[in-house]
Amino acid sequence: MIRHVVMFKYQQSAEGNTKQYNLNKSKEMLENLVNKVEEIKYLHVALNHEQADNSNYDLILTVDVDSISDLNAYQNNEDHKAVGGFIKKVVEKRACVDFEK
Repeated sequence: MIRHVVMFKYQQSAEGNTKQYNLNKSKEMLENLVNKVEEIKYLHVALNHEQADNSNYDLILTVDVDSISDLNAYQNNEDHKAVGGFIKKVVEKRACVDFEK
């Protein structure tokens, strides 16, 4: 099993929307991938707590897939690419780790 963990730090405003709007939209779009990408075995999206340090990353995505080839299929899926296209426009930083679970 491979766990894919990605953290995003969002811009204060982007694409004509507030940071909070873009966070909520990203969360919804990412959660909808469960129904669209067959390789996903587990997916969880969480937002940084509103009272937590503002220097923290804003959103974390955790995805489990069976193998590296499934991770590659997930990342190349057109639905995933569409979500990624939106997220790239509204974030300022991204950090990722893929590891065997």
